[in-house]
Amino acid sequence: MPLKAYFNNGILSEKSENITSGFIQAVSIGLVRYLGNSREAKSGAEIPTSVLLSSDGSEKSKEIIEDFKDALEMIGLEVGDAKNLEKDGLKFVITELKFDAGIFIEEKFEDIEIEIFERGDEIGGLEASLPGGVNFKGKVKKSTSALPIPQIAVNQIEHALNIEIGLDNVGRATLARDLEKEAKEIWEKHRKMIK
Repeated sequence: MPLKAYFNNGILSEKSENITSGFIQAVSIGLVRYLGNSREAKSGAEIPTSVLLSSDGSEKSKEIIEDFKDALEMIGLEVGDAKNLEKDGLKFVITELKFDAGIFIEEKFEDIEIEIFERGDEIGGLEASLPGGVNFKGKVKKSTSALPIPQIAVNQIEHALNIEIGLDNVGRATLARDLEKEAKEIWEKHRKMIK
């Protein structure tokens, strides 16, 4: 049976008991439909799209992070785990560590909020959604911090939630990089510089 959920002000909010591994898999499928599963490096080589994960540190959000790691790795994306790096830190570190996107999970009462960001210094998912893919050479406003995903990405994720039923036989992620220490050091250094 399809999963149904909708974004509100760029945040995917759903009751905690409805956030299953199948739900996370459908969100992941929608995200990869927007971002693509690879991008072209400056060298011309094709490299996997990368997603950095973080949460508020609650038990449920940690569980959801594990499900995201499993689903994203299974569909071929590079995954990093910044553990419980705060949301503003995640948005900054995504760009510093050159990840393509980031997902922040937060538990709010009986709901879970999932916020998805993409790097603001490159075209990101727009490349994958335009004719010609990664060869698009348009100009984009640059940002030092990640930006919320645009409406086209929201549409892809909502569509996946409405038609997908999740993936079968998903194994535990084994390649996800633990970036907690590095991400927190970069964020703290940045915070000290702006004070």
